[in-house]
Amino acid sequence: MTFFITWMLVLFASFCQTGAVSTSHDILRYSAYELKSLRPGRTYQHKMFDLPKEMRPRQRGRRSGVRAKAYKRSNKPFLPIVTLGNARSLCNKLRTKVEQVHSYKYLGVTITDKLEWSEHVKTVLTKTNQRMFLLRKLNSFKLDTTLISLFYKATIETIFTFCLVAWGGNTTVRDTAKLNRLVRKARRVCQCQDLKSVEELLAWTTKRKVQSILSHVHPLSHRVEYSSRTGRPIVIRCRTERYRRSFLPRAVLSLANEYCRK
Repeated sequence: MTFFITWMLVLFASFCQTGAVSTSHDILRYSAYELKSLRPGRTYQHKMFDLPKEMRPRQRGRRSGVRAKAYKRSNKPFLPIVTLGNARSLCNKLRTKVEQVHSYKYLGVTITDKLEWSEHVKTVLTKTNQRMFLLRKLNSFKLDTTLISLFYKATIETIFTFCLVAWGGNTTVRDTAKLNRLVRKARRVCQCQDLKSVEELLAWTTKRKVQSILSHVHPLSHRVEYSSRTGRPIVIRCRTERYRRSFLPRAVLSLANEYCRK
């Protein structure tokens, strides 16, 4: 027992001697703020310049690195902001000059300051007339009418149906007649009377869109209400003609009419 105690004392003395040697050298001591500043974050970034060079994290490239770009992408709006309202009142509220324009193209649809669709119909007619030249050329080559009608549906009818549920219901009678006139020209060129008019395309696209809304989780799905007694869709009450001819009331009305036919 005495030998064991003596051996432990010798080991303790040697350990103290080695500790004294090591303490003779300069030891770097850092505060809690300096150690916490090494963590990835923005809490202690202002203390980064107080650290010695050996403790600072290595920076690669410019300050706008991969993390900064990812942060910008996550906080950047994926769609441009469009403000509908009186431009003069916006100038007074924002204290900046807001440019007032007659029409604005947003997601491929031209919107006017009065929410009219005449400018968009002009754009649609310009595009379709350019493709009608190709349709006539194909007809001059004596191609099969099935191929010509397929070309019409792929290049011209798709222009009609693009966002048709948004602007098709509130077009004027004159604009609708212009579109139907072009459809009749295409029928004569294709020699096919099965091409749908604008009203038929509007009804078809509205029905397809409302069915997709009701079959999936969509923000507009809760707006469609059903009768507790018969299960028929309840028609939405509208105060203005513009709202009545918009997508959702028109779609619910078509669903109610289809239910009554059954």
